[in-house]
Amino acid sequence: MGRLASVRVRTTVGATFIVALALAVAGLGVVTVLRRSMIDNIDDSLRLRGADITAIVESGTLPDDAAIEGDEDGFVQIVDSAGNVLAASRNIDGEPELTDAAPGSTLDLPVSPVDDGTFRVHIHQTDTDGALTVIVGRSLEDADAATATVAWSLLTGIPALVLIVGATTWIVVGRALRPVDAIRAQVADIGGTDLHRRVPTPPADDEIGRLATTMNEMLDRLEAASDRQRRFVSDASHELRTPIAIVRHEIDVARADTDADRDQVIEDIAVENRRMQELVDDLLLLARQDQAHIAAERAVADRAIVDLDDLALVEAHRTRGASTPIDATGLAEAQVYGDERQLARVIRNLLDNAVRHARTGVAITVTTDTGSVHLTVDDDGPGILPSDRHRVLERFTRVDGDRSRDAGGAGLGLAIADDIVSNHGGTLAVTDSPRLGGARFVVTLPAAQPRC
Repeated sequence: MGRLASVRVRTTVGATFIVALALAVAGLGVVTVLRRSMIDNIDDSLRLRGADITAIVESGTLPDDAAIEGDEDGFVQIVDSAGNVLAASRNIDGEPELTDAAPGSTLDLPVSPVDDGTFRVHIHQTDTDGALTVIVGRSLEDADAATATVAWSLLTGIPALVLIVGATTWIVVGRALRPVDAIRAQVADIGGTDLHRRVPTPPADDEIGRLATTMNEMLDRLEAASDRQRRFVSDASHELRTPIAIVRHEIDVARADTDADRDQVIEDIAVENRRMQELVDDLLLLARQDQAHIAAERAVADRAIVDLDDLALVEAHRTRGASTPIDATGLAEAQVYGDERQLARVIRNLLDNAVRHARTGVAITVTTDTGSVHLTVDDDGPGILPSDRHRVLERFTRVDGDRSRDAGGAGLGLAIADDIVSNHGGTLAVTDSPRLGGARFVVTLPAAQPRC
């Protein structure tokens, strides 16, 4: 059943059926037109012959020989109103009236005295007193023979032509689909551990070539996603291993050393527990963000209007508890569509990152232009090299890898911010800060309707 359902079989059967149907209809049309044309020629000749005989009879004389010149298969018969035969061609001499059809009739009938076949017969009538009937006929043998010859030729030629079309279609479609079979076999053989393999790409730039290119691009994305997943699991495991090891060490020390400061042990364990909790929360948030990217129905129109300047001011006040001052004087009124808690998380992560790296100060601004809102966070820290700017937004990335984990975190804050911004239809860019000389992070989001 699967073989019969293949594209090659369906295409061959479909093409063969269509060609066979078209040839059958065309052949029937040819036979019909040919026979109609030959009968029309016979009708024209009988019309002329009948007119000639009628004219002779109307002149007052009967033709001595009513035979049709040059046509031994034709006949003429002249009959009076009582049905008596007054004159006839030699091939039906002595025969009674052949038909009593009304004048002006045209019919086909057998005339056995002349031939066993069918004759085309026209009935004429003279325009005189005591009108006479003139019956002229001609054999359809030539028309039947020509029609039969053409029909037989078509009956033998069409099946042969249909077979040729079917065989040609089978071969051509098979050759055309051969790369598809190669692609299918290759894809079927690719497993989760060998996503580096690619399907063969035909040299022709056709639908199959584009299919192969699309398949390879899909495999590129799958391989990249698999690599990211493996790195994510590895990095998450690595990040969790350290606080777990510290907690285990503190517990072992407390068990082994009865003189250990239990309050300090409990505090150390609590610190590492908070670190693990924050890391798990970040991982769960990233997982939800990934699902939000996949869910196309999560539209901006379903979100609320958020005052981004107010949100930035609240987060700036929250972060001012740190030793680094934050300049929030450059906040202009701006509204965006979005999730307030997630956008607050973006600002919080950017400010925490800036405070962590700044020497003396951080600045946050909100500006607007046509259709867009820009939130900018500057710091006066060492900045980020251009070669590292594409990496700093990746998960578990810490450019200054030699710093302590207490200062540096798990390397998820900027990745979370980038994911949230992207899910809100915006962008997060990293540049040098012309204002403070360190790093600048610029969030660009679509603007909401202006305030009333």
